[in-house]
Amino acid sequence: MFAVKDFVYSIRWIVVLAAVLTGVLPALAAPLAVTGDERHLWVLTPGSNAGTNTIHHRRLGDPPNTLAPVRSEVGKVLLGGLATADNKLWLVYDSLLVQSLELTASELPIKTYRTKVEPALPKGSQVIALAAGARGPWALVRVTQEGVLRAIDAPPAESASGTADSDKSAAAPPPQADQNPVNEVRLLRMGTTSWLKAELPADWPGGAVGWLVFTDPAGAHPVLLALPETGAAAETGTSDSDLWVYRFAVQPVPTPATQPADDTAQRSADQGAGGQPPTAPPPGVTQRPVQRGPTTRPAPASPALPKGQWVRQDYRLPPGGAILPVTVDRQLVVARRDPAQPTLTVRAWVLRPEGMTELATMALDVDPDAVPWNVAPVNQTLGLIAATDTRKWLWTRNDLMGHQVIAPVEVTEPSPVEWRQQIGMVVLIMVLVAATLILFLFWKREPAGVVVKLPADLAVADLGTRALAGLIDLAPCLAIAMFVFKVSIMEVFTVWPAFPGGATHFWPELTAIGLFVLHTTLSEMFTGQTLGKRIMGLHVTDLSGNPINIWQALGRGLTKALDLVPPFPLLLFPLFNPSRQRLGDLMAKTLVVGPAPEKDEPEESQDDGFDDVE
Repeated sequence: MFAVKDFVYSIRWIVVLAAVLTGVLPALAAPLAVTGDERHLWVLTPGSNAGTNTIHHRRLGDPPNTLAPVRSEVGKVLLGGLATADNKLWLVYDSLLVQSLELTASELPIKTYRTKVEPALPKGSQVIALAAGARGPWALVRVTQEGVLRAIDAPPAESASGTADSDKSAAAPPPQADQNPVNEVRLLRMGTTSWLKAELPADWPGGAVGWLVFTDPAGAHPVLLALPETGAAAETGTSDSDLWVYRFAVQPVPTPATQPADDTAQRSADQGAGGQPPTAPPPGVTQRPVQRGPTTRPAPASPALPKGQWVRQDYRLPPGGAILPVTVDRQLVVARRDPAQPTLTVRAWVLRPEGMTELATMALDVDPDAVPWNVAPVNQTLGLIAATDTRKWLWTRNDLMGHQVIAPVEVTEPSPVEWRQQIGMVVLIMVLVAATLILFLFWKREPAGVVVKLPADLAVADLGTRALAGLIDLAPCLAIAMFVFKVSIMEVFTVWPAFPGGATHFWPELTAIGLFVLHTTLSEMFTGQTLGKRIMGLHVTDLSGNPINIWQALGRGLTKALDLVPPFPLLLFPLFNPSRQRLGDLMAKTLVVGPAPEKDEPEESQDDGFDDVE
């Protein structure tokens, strides 16, 4: 029986097909160009002018659900030609030119970036995948011309100093006469002046679909993934898919006591090892050691790669759409679209050495064939992102426990820069101006009036005890603000130091500061102590050790709001004051005191009954 659901689904495809034929819609939406890591998210969208792209960036601590435009670039970026690591974004264009974009001032309200032209990939190669670590980007490329392959595989030339210069091995121009077709895959890493050839696993399936990811940003080698079946049907099949994952096992460096004395013994030891891993594979995972292939000597200017071998593990993925591997919190995560669902639905698994675990099923209410979409790491979560417009996106995010941390919500560009978006800088400038005026008016205005004359049983409190008392007073204020605004302590401190975005983003911080000033001022006004000072045995007096009056309590209390404005420059003031006075203490002529330390009384001399005789 023809169901109503099937009828609606068929009508939808007829409408889409008609739109394609009339040129209203593209045949299929291209995947969303996106990459990310634990601190940054980069998204590439078509620019307003033809042939341009707009780079959007989000860093840890930015206003929620926003992607800020960074700059426009001219040229076509390859599919999969984005990678990020260590505050940098790498882009590979269809001309095989490589460009990097580095965030140079990440702690300022206004971000600044530096662009650089990097060594280009060998001409005639086709980029399969790109990934980046702290040492730079790696590329998996397919070579279809014999001349290009010969140039990449050529041994490094000897330089004048007698050392191999492998920085020139992959950059040599291919012979124009060698155009014989080949179909080979090579693994390259970016060196100082060119791309260097790195070894692939000996059993790498040449015609397979492949990927690169870095599970350890500081690691020397990426993780390689491959589908041994060839063709597009293998990647988007209706049956389970075999996925080969190669991790590089570093060979332990031999100690002087076990190191062979000559090169012959060393070679024998290497060959006798047989490439066996130090431990047996965990249950449920097929693990195969792979012998090392031919190696090339690294360039002198490029860091040498550690020795070792590729170790393969086989996983079995359920059927679905294209395989999308990413790294989330140093864990390898693989996602696949569920083609049985009419809306965008993605299943994700975590692939660990001990086995595969299903992570979550994520969904967005969009047509996956009509809008660009992709998955990417967003801080320490997995994000499913779909572009509904050139400046609007939808996303949902799950953590590695499978919990949804952000339900589907719209992501937009921040509003144009207004004074509200730079209010943190405005407030900081106002605080510094106010502090300068207070210092000018009260600093040693009356020298006779700033002399400290405390009783013998009182002493100026040390800064450590005062800081602990202040934290005790601030804790309940933070708890109330967190409860009222439904934010966590990490969210409070992530937003507080930088004041990013509009004024609405730091209402919890303003609430906490206001409550702190209110309850500490009233407590000192009537008792000379706050909760924290009472616990730590401190109280506030004037310069002679007498109780303070109402005006003194108001003067020192209201200036506490200035002390808590980031980046907290006024909290350093007591370090340079002999009486450990804050700015408010200086204005109100007050001190924070505690009991004076007991002094050891000198021992009385014992009289032995004899007079000293000289």
